[in-house]
Amino acid sequence: MAVAAATSVIQSAPPAFAQAQDDRKVNFFIPAQPLAPAIDAFSRASGWQVGYSSQIGRATTTRAVSGVMEPRQALMSMLAGAGIDVRITGPSSAALVDPMATSFNQAPVDGSIVLDTIEVSGKRSETSASTPYETPAATSHITGTDIERYRGSSPSDIFRGTPGVMSGDSRNSAGGIDVNIRGLQGQGRVKVSVDDAENAVTVYHGYQGQSNRTYIDPDFIAGIDINKGLDVASRGAAGSVNMRTIGANDIVKPGDSWGIQVKGGFGTNTATPTPEAKGGYDWPNTASASFPAVSSTGLDRPGFLSPTSGSGSFAGAVKQDNWDFLVGYAYRNQGNYFAGKNGGEGVVADPVLNAQGVYVNNGFTNYRPGEEVLNTQLRTETILAKASVRSDDGQSLNITYNNYRGEGGYWLPVFGAMANMSQTKYGATTGTKIDSTSLRYRWNPDDNDLVDLKATAWMTYFQLFNDGRLVSTPNSQNIALQPWPSEIGLAENYRTGTKTFMWGRISPIHRNSRSIAMAASISLTACPISASRSVSGAMPNTTTSSCRRPARATSGGPSPRRPTSRCNG
Repeated sequence: MAVAAATSVIQSAPPAFAQAQDDRKVNFFIPAQPLAPAIDAFSRASGWQVGYSSQIGRATTTRAVSGVMEPRQALMSMLAGAGIDVRITGPSSAALVDPMATSFNQAPVDGSIVLDTIEVSGKRSETSASTPYETPAATSHITGTDIERYRGSSPSDIFRGTPGVMSGDSRNSAGGIDVNIRGLQGQGRVKVSVDDAENAVTVYHGYQGQSNRTYIDPDFIAGIDINKGLDVASRGAAGSVNMRTIGANDIVKPGDSWGIQVKGGFGTNTATPTPEAKGGYDWPNTASASFPAVSSTGLDRPGFLSPTSGSGSFAGAVKQDNWDFLVGYAYRNQGNYFAGKNGGEGVVADPVLNAQGVYVNNGFTNYRPGEEVLNTQLRTETILAKASVRSDDGQSLNITYNNYRGEGGYWLPVFGAMANMSQTKYGATTGTKIDSTSLRYRWNPDDNDLVDLKATAWMTYFQLFNDGRLVSTPNSQNIALQPWPSEIGLAENYRTGTKTFMWGRISPIHRNSRSIAMAASISLTACPISASRSVSGAMPNTTTSSCRRPARATSGGPSPRRPTSRCNG
């Protein structure tokens, strides 16, 4: 709540305003109540700005207004019999004046209206681009406009340009976001939530450590709030990231009761994955003085005007005085991207003959300039549904459901770090299924600045499936140690993975206090199949056993733990 006092002069409308009046028909339902909440409800429904003095606000009670009418007519009806003059100052603005208080003052010659001291107040339930400048802490805010303008080709590109923040695994996370704040990431070091609900899971990268992936479609992000550093309200050791999805206020224009949003796009720098494709150089398993064989494919980049990837989304919302509802659907599909041709010195594959007379890779990767980078394709579908109800005494209840389905390529980072490892197209993709629900309650009455109660509860069911753990190759000689699914009787596209239940709540708080978070999870992990651990009746794309007893834990306070059993690759 921000309060300011000022003496205002509102210029009366010139005759030309008579030709620019707001003659829209708006559906009003405003009960009889004190002036301040009545004007707030009127402004939300009509989009008008109404000014009045503090004396008028404390002493005036309005009449009930119901029905479809012009905003000016509704304002007049609401204040009928209250002894208040309504001065229309513009096409969608008005001033309320006490005639008894102004009758003793001589009107200015220029026709302007001199008002008493006015209390200007406002509430902001959502953050904006100015929030970091108003917050005494290291914070950042990314607006929906910035996300739309600088989104890039990967969901993680939305963090580009944010000081001290980036996302790891940008091109190798099957569409996931792994936020890094000031050099810290993974294993829950950064708490990432979507509408206060977490959907992050830890993914093992072999000798390259772990990532902590969160999934969301960029078309449905309305804003991102970032806190850098640990505080008592967040359990993230490096900070926290809260993403807010679009709501009815982001789609429905002021004064309207419904609205739709449609987005679409296409790209030309990708290609449909080819089964069993190989890229770069075929490095021999033993030291050799022979120049490595070169892949005959992978350099057929599509033309500039040949669309090979695309995305589209639709969202519709209905908004009334006491409730609103939104539903949306997003789809995106892109193939393997092509590496650039310039500036890759020391990065792309570069066979050189070393002092021992053996050809080795002098680059950090195994793809050539302008070559297709295998296992980087992505296909996602997202369904978003939101509903909220509000009461006249400042109470509100919001429920959000987020359904995410994704299939993306994945290359175990430990292999990518080996420059002499040949590129190979894996037969199956990494699958992601997320069902997340959050319930938020708030009580913030207009006539009491000391009350601002909030409570949140959320639950997420997260499923992640990997391609045979990516630690073996077909026709491996040592089946007991590194079997491929087909080598022990399972389907070729059999995938192991993790099913995780997560839930938590944020306890009620009052203004100027800290929140207390509680969270818990149960994780069931299916391990890579080995000779010493067989599974009977296994079906493709399902988890049927766990390598350890499922981990269970609950904790209260600012540092909840979310244990997850991990497969030993």
